Order: sequence, then structure tokens, then C-alpha cells
Amino acid sequence: MFNEFLENALDGLFDCDVKNAMSYSLNAGGKRLRPKLIIAMVKGFNCDETLAYSAGASLEMIHTYSLIHDDLPCMDNDDYRRGKKTCHKMFNEPIAMLAGDGLLTYSFEYLLNSDYDNEQKIKCLKVLSHSCGANGMIYGQEIDILNECNTNIDITQLKKIHEYKTGKLFSCALMLGAIITNNDEYCDLLNEIGVLLGLAFQIQDDILDCTSSFEVLGKAIGSDEKQNKSTYVTLLGVSDAQILLNEIYDNILVKFDEINFNKREIEILVNQMRNRDR
Repeated sequence: MFNEFLENALDGLFDCDVKNAMSYSLNAGGKRLRPKLIIAMVKGFNCDETLAYSAGASLEMIHTYSLIHDDLPCMDNDDYRRGKKTCHKMFNEPIAMLAGDGLLTYSFEYLLNSDYDNEQKIKCLKVLSHSCGANGMIYGQEIDILNECNTNIDITQLKKIHEYKTGKLFSCALMLGAIITNNDEYCDLLNEIGVLLGLAFQIQDDILDCTSSFEVLGKAIGSDEKQNKSTYVTLLGVSDAQILLNEIYDNILVKFDEINFNKREIEILVNQMRNRDR
């Protein structure tokens, strides 16, 4: 249902190459974990899941913009994403850059045009802009870029990268779910949980990058090793990285016990994330 909703999210834009590129990347599939986290929170607070869709679409636009830019030659220079050609390979580099810019900026306009009340919109926009901005995801991306090919990076630095680069958008998803159900008193705790989810997600990515295949992941594997990047696997080994991964997921589920809601949906989703193979 959410994917059908998302397919129409760009209908208000002019028909042009940039819109086509935005739509291509936004609707190229993917796990939709961030919208799913919002939906799980909304259902946990006994609200209809459709309440999550506008916030989920806005956040997925931001996530997709970050992927488009990550794939550009000036960043990771990847040819495939989700088993399909990356945006700049399907179109061209300038259009891909503008498509990313378009998704980022339209995400805020889209949320402002939603049916949430004005107070909820302000709170959502504050969380959304902070999470993806220079003190959030972009900060993590910057640290990551500065540490590329740095084989001396330690586990503390690596965790800091992914606290911001990946964790901030997971935190954002959880907090948006609380805000739109008027349960934002849990936002500080949800921010902590989102950071842990980001760490777990990246540890899994590092493990999969050296144990999976292109056919399963839909993108190149072994790229971190080729670039001599420090990862949880290079620092800990596959076995110890897996142990750390399970410890983090166990801690996440314990922290959700501190929230007064039905955590069945969030438990199912967290366990799906724990057991993912792509």
C-alpha cells in the first residue's frame, strides 16, 4: 500500500527529465525500512498505518536523494543500485545531481502539504531537517569521506560515522512516528534506538559486502575491500562482527520495552532487519 502511495508522490511536479530521474530512483524498489519504521510506530500507538504515509514518503525522498548522490562518480562511483543502473548511469551526472537536489527540497514541501496539523508539521520538519543536515547524515558522510582509505581508523571512529551517516535517518523515522501520533515525549529514547539501528545496519552491510553476491544484493560487492576502507569486518572479523550485531539488536529490543505501546509490529520489523540478506 505504501509503495502505491509513493508512486503518486511526485505528481505535482513539472514533467521533465529531472522529474523522470527522481521518479526512477524513488520507485526503483528497495527495503523501505525507514517508512516501515514509521508505520510500525504508528501501528504500535494504535493508529491507522496510512497516517504514516506522508511522513514516510518525505523521508524516503531524502533517503533516495542521499543514494543518488552517494552513487555519483565524485562520491562512491557506483554503477548499480537495487539491481538497476544508478541514476547517473540511466540519465547523466548533471540530471542525477539535480534529481537528488529535487528530492531533498521537495520532501519538505511535500510534508508541508500533508494533512498533519501545523504543530506536528513544525516538529516533523525540525527533526527531518536536523537528521539529514550538516549536523546529521551529511556530517556522517563527511567523516566517511575523510576516512576513506584510512586503514588506521578504530572502532570508535567507525561507530561515529554510522551514528550519523545511517543512524540519524533511522532515528528520524522513529521520532516521526512518535510525533504524528502525539507521543513525542519518547523522542530522546527513540533517537538512541535509531543510532543503534544504524550501527547494526552498517555492520550487516559490512558482513554482506564480503559474504554475499551481486545477484542477492543488487549492487557491487567487495567495494570496501578494493578501496582499502576500514569496516567492522576488517577490524573485528566476520565472527566477532556478527556477535556485536546480535548484541546490538538484543539491546534495541530491550530499549523498546521502555515505551508504552504495542511493540509487536516493531519487534517483527527489527527481527526482519536482523535476518536480512540484502
